[in-house]
Amino acid sequence: MRTKHTEAILLLACGFLGLALFYLVMLNRWGINLWTQSIDYTKFGTLSNAVSGIGTTTALIVALASLLSQRAIHSRAEGRRAQEEETAVFQWTVSKELRDNVGKLIGRVWDVRIQNSTKAPIYHWKVDFDSTSEHLCNYSKRPLLPEENMFNLPFFDNLQSNAIPQPNLTFEGRSGRIWMRSARGVLTEARTKELECVHNSNA
Repeated sequence: MRTKHTEAILLLACGFLGLALFYLVMLNRWGINLWTQSIDYTKFGTLSNAVSGIGTTTALIVALASLLSQRAIHSRAEGRRAQEEETAVFQWTVSKELRDNVGKLIGRVWDVRIQNSTKAPIYHWKVDFDSTSEHLCNYSKRPLLPEENMFNLPFFDNLQSNAIPQPNLTFEGRSGRIWMRSARGVLTEARTKELECVHNSNA
């Protein structure tokens, strides 16, 4: 998105520079000599012609600026839409109580659910947990398919809710950029090394 924004600024600057160069070349034909600071009124024309020319030039500059501004706004909107489509992935933990025949609680199992609302599988991903080395990743599990994915967390079985660390999901989007989604839903851009783990280092 930053690249598209920079491209729009450069395009705007080039447009103004090109327009300025054009008018510098045309000054001599209009009877204006910048070196001698004199005006040839036979070429320059009447005051009304000058005012008309200035008005036309101003209108052209305003139209060009408006066109480039609209293009920049459209480009930013497209960038936001593409990012939202690429990063529509969320995760949360859920538990299920295990009870015996008389209804006595005998244990609890934990799962992590990952909602992939993009249109394609995510092949490189990792879920790690705060304050623990336990994690899941694409090297030990399958890709994240579109819609909901659920994986068991046996290392958290029988723990109470307040003892479960928060999950953080790191994944590679279709653009090749790496993203991290926190347990609170906050999205940040991450680095490739955030996907590294003991599974792929031993591969």
